[in-house]
Amino acid sequence: MRQAFFHLRRVTLCSLTALLPLGAAGQETCLKGFAINGQVVDSTGAAIVGAVLTLDQLPPERSNQRGEFTYDCVSAQTHTLQVSANGFAERSLSISPSRAGHLRVVLQVESVQEEISVSSAQVNTATGERTLAGTEVTDLADDPDDLQRQLQSYTAAAGGLGGVPLITVDGFRLESRMPPKNAIAFIRINPDLFSAEFTEAPYDGGRIEIYTKPGQSRLHGDLFFNDSEAGFNAKDPLSTRRAALTRRRTGFDLSGPLFHHDRDFSLSLEHREINDFAVVNATVLDTAGNRTSLVQNVPTPQHLWEANARVSFLTSPRNVLIAGYTANVNQFENVSAGGNTLQEAGYGRSQAEHTLRLSNVTTVSPHLMQEFRISVRYRDEQDTPNSTATQAQVAGAFTSGGADIQTSRNRETVIQALDDVVLTRKQHSLKLGVQVEDYFERIKTLQGFNGTYLFGGGTGPELDTQGNPIAGTSIVFDGLEQYRRAQRNLAGGTATTFSNVAGQPGNNFNQFRASLYIQDQWKLSDRLQVTGGLRYAVQTEPLSVGNITPRLGASWVPDKKRKWSLSGRLGLFLTPVATTTIAEARRLDGTQRTGQTIYTPLYVSGVPGGTIIRTIRSNAPALTQSPSIQSQLAAGYSWAKGWNVSASWVHIRQWSGLRTRNINSPQGNDPQGLRPGPRYENILQFQQTGSVIGDIETVSFASSASKRIQFYALYVYVDLKGTIDKEPTFAPQSSSTDAGEWAQISGRSRHNIVTSGQAQLPFGLTIAHVFRVLGDTPYNLVTGIDRNGDGNFNDRPELATASTPGAIDTRYGWLVSDGGNGTIARNLGLMPWNIYLDTNLTRRFVLNPKAANDRRQTLSLNLRSANLLNHTNVTTMGSILDSPSFDRAVLADPGRRLEFGVRYAF
Repeated sequence: MRQAFFHLRRVTLCSLTALLPLGAAGQETCLKGFAINGQVVDSTGAAIVGAVLTLDQLPPERSNQRGEFTYDCVSAQTHTLQVSANGFAERSLSISPSRAGHLRVVLQVESVQEEISVSSAQVNTATGERTLAGTEVTDLADDPDDLQRQLQSYTAAAGGLGGVPLITVDGFRLESRMPPKNAIAFIRINPDLFSAEFTEAPYDGGRIEIYTKPGQSRLHGDLFFNDSEAGFNAKDPLSTRRAALTRRRTGFDLSGPLFHHDRDFSLSLEHREINDFAVVNATVLDTAGNRTSLVQNVPTPQHLWEANARVSFLTSPRNVLIAGYTANVNQFENVSAGGNTLQEAGYGRSQAEHTLRLSNVTTVSPHLMQEFRISVRYRDEQDTPNSTATQAQVAGAFTSGGADIQTSRNRETVIQALDDVVLTRKQHSLKLGVQVEDYFERIKTLQGFNGTYLFGGGTGPELDTQGNPIAGTSIVFDGLEQYRRAQRNLAGGTATTFSNVAGQPGNNFNQFRASLYIQDQWKLSDRLQVTGGLRYAVQTEPLSVGNITPRLGASWVPDKKRKWSLSGRLGLFLTPVATTTIAEARRLDGTQRTGQTIYTPLYVSGVPGGTIIRTIRSNAPALTQSPSIQSQLAAGYSWAKGWNVSASWVHIRQWSGLRTRNINSPQGNDPQGLRPGPRYENILQFQQTGSVIGDIETVSFASSASKRIQFYALYVYVDLKGTIDKEPTFAPQSSSTDAGEWAQISGRSRHNIVTSGQAQLPFGLTIAHVFRVLGDTPYNLVTGIDRNGDGNFNDRPELATASTPGAIDTRYGWLVSDGGNGTIARNLGLMPWNIYLDTNLTRRFVLNPKAANDRRQTLSLNLRSANLLNHTNVTTMGSILDSPSFDRAVLADPGRRLEFGVRYAF
């Protein structure tokens, strides 16, 4: 294993080294012509990223992240350069040999002041691709967490709002918080998800690519302040009173030249003080043992700092070197409190993350470009529990005692290296690259060491008013009654289980991933384009080497007026085994750490009273990356004045999906019964026995007909069913059968609606909105007990009738924990529909209108709302049958929040 690991590293490093000399190849001298290079900027001197440049009849090129462009060697004659960018008037320049050298191309904003920069060219409705730039970025949420949620809604075309999109910043995978909005130049949503450049399967949630602003030719900066006071905000929808909710955000950014025109810098610093509250919505016992509702606002303050620094150097007319540093230092209190979890069962978390990034972009020739990127990220996360006491979980009522996580520290170092080469020749484009990720995990965890008593409900004698058992009686009671009896040492008062973890806290490992890819694109005619790609990936921990995934695609414009567009894509995708999965498998490896479960233990005396069942985790032999095949058909139609409508259909088929099974389950539904292996041992194995199959249909609409009003709308219908769920720790109800397991994935809404828009109002006001609707979001219904003794407390209720003893009348019919007529299907529960409306009203004032454009000072005021409709958006429902919270909202997103902001720019 170790030899194979080091061999993988050597092969990958050799591949990277083979590509690096391309940078040196670009240093030849142009002997029979001259070079053209320069920068595209707006009237304020800010660089324009992605401007389209066309020199004579050459294929179009784009300005880089500093707005720069280079043509290394052109003939000694006069040339015509066309320059355009969304939201700016096109410009044409005549360049003769006498003008050779560095050009500064200034583009002016189109005729309407502060025009909204979305156009039909920026929205490919047929495939879900979209680019946000200019005022669309400005109108997004200022808070990085809110910004991430808004951007996630735009990726809904890639699988709905329940997915988790991959986010990259300047080409690097983002593992923590979003960069400040004011540092963002433009954002690409779902760019060609079937490209061989990408590992991730499209339906997993899509992709968000963020590109930050380069430095500017003159010194520019911003000072900003955002404030949200308690009096502006509605109470939490599940709380009985309004909490003192406040949120303040302050910071600055500064950018400009660094001693010379070919060097620049940018700096930003942001601090957020968030005084938020979690709502405990539990059922507890008073001192007399009576049930009482506990609704409590628990403070969950956050103290967040983020700093960014970036410098870039034009080391030659064809080479740009960019270095960056990012720091995040954050403190959180009472994490996980809320819902049924009391404050004492929460914990504090401190995070410190530091990232160094280096990029080198070389334009070898007008047809060949290379970009090398490397980053080193160090993350240190520490958790401290509010209490170290043994935890008590009363199913569907409350959780008290110490947090299960206990004192933990996770130190992670991640090295990313990427080397891409792009070759363009007339109608042909070829891109190939190497991608490397090296994870070094240093984990010290005491998770589960404090132990947990579980009260899931049970049976026992009926009690008289004095608490004495009535002879000859037997009743079924819930976990809260079981807990009450246990506290008072009454009959039937033993806990369901006691579980804990024993062993050494250290858990260190290394995972290495590497990929090679090639993506080929041919424009066969003016209206037909085909693409093909191939990707090869390897990883260690576990070792997986035979991972080859082909990708194919074609797009066709059938009519001469170019109003229709048709496209088809097909690809094989492989999902790597995540480091979190490996960490969990090693946490209970049976050697360094072992879990223990005791059924029907004594609670009051604290002395276990049953047989100890060991619990360990393992990986199935030959564990590898999980494959899926996905296909897409899309059609779009554009008519006059920027109106677009489209529809797409995606089919997904995944097999060998990761999930957990107890491969040593007992026979006869008895935890102490005979087992295939060791008698008193649960072996929870990560194995590839899960499947997913289904379709995703989308219909979208975009309008840029008016320069004052822009609108985008998307509807996504998700019909994905499978025997896996969101996390590999998911286990089926039974280890011997998948009966009832085929179901919609938890949290993945069937209906998804997203709209966004902007409009220019009188008096210089601009208003923008993002509207989201999620419907038919499934969740699982369980009993809170373990009938089959496999150690997984995920058994589902059984169908019943009104005459069945212990049956409960629910909106899903009569259900009973045991003794019914067949088990219900997984994820039968449906959450209420969630509706979100976020708006932003902005007014910008020019403080010195007579000054030159690149010397103007502005003051911007904005009023932003989140959940303006104050709709109750439920995130967690009570899922345990015959518990106080069953089929009731337990957790919900915040109510209406209003935030005022002011920004001074110079």
